Amino acid sequence: MGWLRYKEHETHLTYHEDDDILHTITVPLPEPPPQKEIAGFGKKPKYQKWERPEYPKKLRELEASCDGIHEVWYKLDYYKDNYKDEIEYIKREWDRRLNGYWFYNNGVPTYIDGWHYTYLTHWKIDIGYPKYRSRDRKFFIFVRYAFTTTQAYYRYRAVDKVTDNVLSYFSTEKEIIKYLYDKDPEFVRAQRGDFYVDFGRRICYGVNYPKHRREGATYKADHILFDVITILEEAQGGIQSMDGTSAKKAFSKAVIKPWKKLPFFFSPSFSGSTDPKKVLDFDVPAERASSITGSVTNIKTGLESFIDFADSASRSWYDGDKLMVLHNDELGKTVLEDVNARWMVQKRCLSQGNGILIHGLAVNTSTVGEMTEKGGANFFRLCQQSHWEQRNSVGQTQSGLFNLFIPAYDGLEGYIDIFGNSIIDDPKESDIWRWENPVRDKDGNLQGAKRYLEERLEEILLKNDPNSVNEYEEEVRLHPMSFSQCFITAGSGSGLNMKNIIRRIKTLKFEKTTKRVDFVWKNGIKDTEVIMVNNPVSGRFVVSLELSPNEANNKMKTTITDVSGNTKEVWRPLMPWKFTAGSDPYKFRKTEGKRLSKGAGVVFYNRDRTIDPDGKPISDWQTFRTVCTYSYRPPTPTDYAEDMLMMCVYYGAMMFPEINIPIVWNHFVDRDYDGYLKYGKNPDGKWRNTPGYTLRGAWIQKLLQLQQLYTESFITLERHIDLLLDLKGLKGPEDITNHDLVAAGGGALMGSEIDYSEFFNPDSDTGDSYDVSDFF
Repeated sequence: MGWLRYKEHETHLTYHEDDDILHTITVPLPEPPPQKEIAGFGKKPKYQKWERPEYPKKLRELEASCDGIHEVWYKLDYYKDNYKDEIEYIKREWDRRLNGYWFYNNGVPTYIDGWHYTYLTHWKIDIGYPKYRSRDRKFFIFVRYAFTTTQAYYRYRAVDKVTDNVLSYFSTEKEIIKYLYDKDPEFVRAQRGDFYVDFGRRICYGVNYPKHRREGATYKADHILFDVITILEEAQGGIQSMDGTSAKKAFSKAVIKPWKKLPFFFSPSFSGSTDPKKVLDFDVPAERASSITGSVTNIKTGLESFIDFADSASRSWYDGDKLMVLHNDELGKTVLEDVNARWMVQKRCLSQGNGILIHGLAVNTSTVGEMTEKGGANFFRLCQQSHWEQRNSVGQTQSGLFNLFIPAYDGLEGYIDIFGNSIIDDPKESDIWRWENPVRDKDGNLQGAKRYLEERLEEILLKNDPNSVNEYEEEVRLHPMSFSQCFITAGSGSGLNMKNIIRRIKTLKFEKTTKRVDFVWKNGIKDTEVIMVNNPVSGRFVVSLELSPNEANNKMKTTITDVSGNTKEVWRPLMPWKFTAGSDPYKFRKTEGKRLSKGAGVVFYNRDRTIDPDGKPISDWQTFRTVCTYSYRPPTPTDYAEDMLMMCVYYGAMMFPEINIPIVWNHFVDRDYDGYLKYGKNPDGKWRNTPGYTLRGAWIQKLLQLQQLYTESFITLERHIDLLLDLKGLKGPEDITNHDLVAAGGGALMGSEIDYSEFFNPDSDTGDSYDVSDFF
């Protein structure tokens, strides 16, 4: 079999790896059985794909000839020698339901969860039996993980210095600082890393799953509901939605209709109508149980489990019940009840011991494109309390739930290959055979789902239509590509001129306006000259202006006097009015899963009226533009701050830093570059006693206002596509902290407005001292 080129199996699935908010989660997968036991073994990879197992003809004929499930079981037992293969089939299906299934998919040993297997094989929905989709695989595996995991993730821990014993774990830096405050630093130290603690019990109630329209989440959630309830005795499962009518619809469409078509061996005995309207009760009617005898059917009761639905959205509907599975459908559209308050009641139905012992599972689904304003806000608050990496002392998130998000481009109809895998990125021509109906752009290039959705958004914004912004927001909600996009509401955007930004991005894609470089001290000697070194592959800085040797490194020593009268000799730029820098170390302290966060820096060329006087067309200006950007994570915060310092020294730029985390501020002072720090004024006209700005309150509004003005009137001057792409992704004021370059660029814009002429006279470059006591 030399022609067989099978690949290694996946050891885990990764979720949220590219998301702007959610932490990356890695879910382990089981080890595969021997190769020969995996379905599809022996076939060429291109012929290996999901194939729904055929239902045995003899079982179908047996069912048709019997009067009810009990008689089928009776005959199977009585004529078991005639039904050996069929009985083995039933055993096999039960094994797959409980333990999952392995099959080769284009040469890759692929595991699907037992819920997923029975969903594909036996759960007939409105379109027939579901097709295999890698997106669905991710959904079922993640819900199973939430249902079974006993491990909690923590970012920090306190350790005894003497014994190395772990004293406690913490999710945030604030928590561990508070813990260490009263401890003796001689004996206790903090550690930062990725720490997992096994509590030996379940620590999650279930998942929040905001999803795009017609994704099949209701069918999948209710299949899980049915599957769990029908293998347990005396178990209750429920469905609650935005109102009773919607819950009844889900119950009828996604539970009752598929249940009617299930094979008999997955359908427990039930009482009542074959078309139940309010409750599906898995018990045995007395007359039916007593009318048949035999070793298999000699039972008087069934599971005594049932599935029902809530006839209203009220939090009190299930209060006092013991639920094993709860499907909360359309939380984002629930306006008759606060779903956060309702969840606090539902948690008690799914757990014991005041929430410490979790026995039930909740699956919370909602179509994001149709969220109402109030319902969407309430669901958003619930999701805000469900971030996987934010755990309390008992291992749970604040809500007890985990967020699950799968981007709309993963599983988008029309962008799925013959193996059921999503075509996300633009495929190669050599892979076209995997795509039944390839999609090409106007230039004839193969187009993946991600680029299709991105360009769809661009087309909407570029239309000369006053309603394009509203249409853009609705399109984002219908097909969210990041978790934060699920909760965009009308008018909540950034206010930036997206049309201008996208037009400028399209222009810069065809122009070479920047290059990647590194800044280093000449000959490795600090405080001499900073030189620019070309590094097109991995340069830390992106520049659009290279200075001549006479223009770069213009700095001088000067003496400053503080409020106490103390003097200090420091460096300052020779022409501090020429360039302003901004820095954003805020996300530098955070780690978003495997995506290490970055420090950011921007240098802005202040308007020079001798070069760009009034009356000169803005499109011809050479100044009032970005000249350098930096988005990188060096090994240490000190390395980042030194990069910012070298950037400022090269351009002679004053630094207006973000100081929530004062890495840059402290480093400049420690290195005697106090003269490069720029201070602003308070509303009363007095100089602030700290340099730079903070990403809080009025500063954020000011930052956004300046970015709005810049993108409205000066966008044609921008040459840095990396900054524009970050601006394009901004959702609103609350999202600025997730966009490093936007924050750093905004800082540079704010700093460029500050007039330092009272300290530095542009007509006299020979001054050697200045008084900064007013700053303090």
